[in-house]
Amino acid sequence: QQDYVVETNHLPHLISLIVNDDFFKALPEDEQEIMTEAAKIATEYAREQSDARIVDKIATIEESGTKILTLDDQTRADIREASQSVYESIKENIDPAIYNAYMDGLSKKRK
Repeated sequence: QQDYVVETNHLPHLISLIVNDDFFKALPEDEQEIMTEAAKIATEYAREQSDARIVDKIATIEESGTKILTLDDQTRADIREASQSVYESIKENIDPAIYNAYMDGLSKKRK
């Protein structure tokens, strides 16, 4: 058993619902609204369930005697800065629209 776990929060909490764009646009406007609202509700529910699982996993780790270490803001900033070359590599290898949408989402999440 390990003595420590470092809580980095380096993986984004993404929950995605995807629908074919042509299919969605072909729906009547009222059905698009229903699907959009249902997607919001489903996403919120999925996040709540995911958060609950995380709380349970943290409790299991702590009960085992493993200490959870949380990084301070400066260390997080240092890691973010040190990983910029990775962002650039990803940016060069995927569709710019996907990269920009992802980064925009991260920016909103950080605010």
